[in-house]
Amino acid sequence: GMIEYGESPEEALRREIREELEREILLGMLIEAKTFIPESGEHYLILYYHCLLPSDGQPIPKDCIWVKLTQFDHLHCLEEIAEVATEFLRLKRLETSV
Repeated sequence: GMIEYGESPEEALRREIREELEREILLGMLIEAKTFIPESGEHYLILYYHCLLPSDGQPIPKDCIWVKLTQFDHLHCLEEIAEVATEFLRLKRLETSV
């Protein structure tokens, strides 16, 4: 989603999660910031945050899908998003195996 006028990136993320999943999140640290310019020529700054959903209930996806970490490799998404997410998941797996 987009950041609305006067919103911080963190406020926008919380709002987007509420809108798309009808849930609140536990906001973690900023993982990565990357720019993306699609064929349309618009210039986007994509911020990647580590977030957790509280365990009390399941998300209710609206205009999106909810997948488990084990299913992520089978998604078709922007290459830029896949790179960041794949590296994050690799590091999380290393973290849990130690």
